[in-house]
Amino acid sequence: LLLLLRDTAGQERFNSITSAYYRSAKGIILVYDITKKETFDDLPKWMKMIDKYASEDAELLLVGNKLDCEVDREITRQQGEKV
Repeated sequence: LLLLLRDTAGQERFNSITSAYYRSAKGIILVYDITKKETFDDLPKWMKMIDKYASEDAELLLVGNKLDCEVDREITRQQGEKV
């Protein structure tokens, strides 16, 4: 089993190579910051790219991080579960 993680941190400069990564991926993890709404608002853009470039059998996992920063939370658990 080979696990290769590529973290592009959502940076635009990686867009051209990101599509190539999607094609060979068996699994994709999308991570958003529960304390920054803009990271959550970007999810539809990333999901559209995944639909366009990733294999149909690629598994998708959505993760909300920074759960330890509950007082700064901008995205509710329910919002995350709706995606």
